[in-house]
Amino acid sequence: MLKKTRGIYVAIALLFCVAAKASSPASDSATSVIDDSATNLFSYAVLSKVSYLPTNEINDLAKTSESVQSSTKPIATKQFSGKHATFVQSVLDNADQTNQQILNDRKKLLSLQSEYKRTQSLSASDSMWINNLADEYKVAAPKLSDSATWQELDKRVDIVPVSLVLAQAIQESGWGSSPVARFGHNYFGQECFSRGCGITGGHHYRGNYYEMAKFTDISEAISTYIHNLNSNKAYRVMREIRYLERKQNKSIDSIELVNGLTAYSQLGSHYIAAIKKVVTHLNLQKFD
Repeated sequence: MLKKTRGIYVAIALLFCVAAKASSPASDSATSVIDDSATNLFSYAVLSKVSYLPTNEINDLAKTSESVQSSTKPIATKQFSGKHATFVQSVLDNADQTNQQILNDRKKLLSLQSEYKRTQSLSASDSMWINNLADEYKVAAPKLSDSATWQELDKRVDIVPVSLVLAQAIQESGWGSSPVARFGHNYFGQECFSRGCGITGGHHYRGNYYEMAKFTDISEAISTYIHNLNSNKAYRVMREIRYLERKQNKSIDSIELVNGLTAYSQLGSHYIAAIKKVVTHLNLQKFD
């Protein structure tokens, strides 16, 4: 169904692009090629679930930042410039905020787990908190007495490295320049599945109805994206990789985690390779 109607979608998306170019300010000379390319390719990339940041443009931008040496996060302007710096800093700030909230919950979760192992009981309020957390993270039939419940929560209530958040945001939205990013704050190609829920109208793929989701701001988009990775059964492998890294006292490695995201795109392994290239070529792991 998607293939048959792609020509119509392309025409609609190109209208978005013309309007965007007419109303947008002049882009930075060093980054205009990337922004324009991402906008022009939006229709094919998003509607066919294909990532679209060209490899040569990743390489070109990487060359400008190879010598950057910094270990603090509020330094996007030292590696990137103009709109790219603004986009990166916004993603970093909001991803850090979401991850901090998750870490707060994780700290409490692990504390209650230790308490339950020691006493075999929890207060009514703590038991309710665990049940609500399990519901939020889609852990089915949670039981305090079941070690599998605690283990599954341990796997799900955890951070997503900001380098991975950044790489997918860059790849999926063309540095925030795609129409669904600009008009719907959708930076990760996220979908919704009820009529009227999204920004681009309805589509069907393999019999399933979907729209491109819209969000109130970048904060909501990032928190929803991270929660999707942490709760959707499609990304179980990613969570297993992260869990093993924790148990081995290793740092959470975005390059390793990407291997568990083959279900994120129809491109499968090609998508994984593209995300890894963004992470490595732009040296994004220094932000973790």
